[in-house]
Amino acid sequence: MRRLLIVSFVAALVAAPALAGEKEGWYVGIEGSSLQSGNSDMTLAVPRNTSGYPGGDAVTLDTGSGAAYKLLVGFRNAKSDCTLSFWSYDNDDDLSTSSTLGFLNSLPLPDFGNDFSNTLDADGSLETSLTDLTWTRPIATNDRSVFNWTLGLRAWSTEQDTRAIYDMSTPGSDIRIMLHNESQGAGLVAGLGAKYTLTDRVWGSTSLRMAFLTGTVDSMTTGDEFGSTYTNGVDADRNFQQTELETRIHFNVVAGLDMFIGYEYKQFDSALEHLTFVDDVQEGSLFNDVKDLTFSGVAIGASYTF
Repeated sequence: MRRLLIVSFVAALVAAPALAGEKEGWYVGIEGSSLQSGNSDMTLAVPRNTSGYPGGDAVTLDTGSGAAYKLLVGFRNAKSDCTLSFWSYDNDDDLSTSSTLGFLNSLPLPDFGNDFSNTLDADGSLETSLTDLTWTRPIATNDRSVFNWTLGLRAWSTEQDTRAIYDMSTPGSDIRIMLHNESQGAGLVAGLGAKYTLTDRVWGSTSLRMAFLTGTVDSMTTGDEFGSTYTNGVDADRNFQQTELETRIHFNVVAGLDMFIGYEYKQFDSALEHLTFVDDVQEGSLFNDVKDLTFSGVAIGASYTF
């Protein structure tokens, strides 16, 4: 898929027709963002109270607050902008906790029910990447604003891993559980955007894009308790829908060098799936929980046009 993006990018330059406020020609850019993701946290256990019932805040593994970066190269002239970009988010987390009252374990072993433990050690990771080839052309322009449409190709992947060890303080009683989720797809991305010139060196922009992808999901839960093992998984084809919103203020620093600060939001529908209890402390009644993955936060970046 990425070979097709590169070949298409070169071919598109034949017709690659800069929008107002930007210098024409070849450009390169780099962006960084501080993001908070939604639905990526993993509930591992719920503390017990003195009566042996669930009580207190759940113990959660948080892989959803971290940094992302984006690299891009493109060509623009008076009538269009052709861009090849790569965006990546990669974050991990770990924890170790214990309680004399104990925990009710939230990660499931379907054959064994909802277990009890005194000590919990866990780690997890979340990785997401996008590769886009897009072509942007104006719909309407006036002295200060440009309205445009965007059409392109996208390749996407998301991978989440969670590993937990529950210890019941009895030799040989460790419960080990690993959850793996990998989703990927490729397809079309399209959107609408606008730019508004504030001064000769400052302008604003906003864009809304949607992607429609076809791909696969591979989800696996593996557990080990008292020498017995259990594996449950899903490996299936799936269609994905994705939505992105960006709004930015741009500054021309010197000839050819532009910088921006802004806000971005991304939503990847049905990106995460794993086996879970209906609620955090229920024995039995398991199902495959499918979740949307979201990212939102502040972004900064710079580009240079040759």
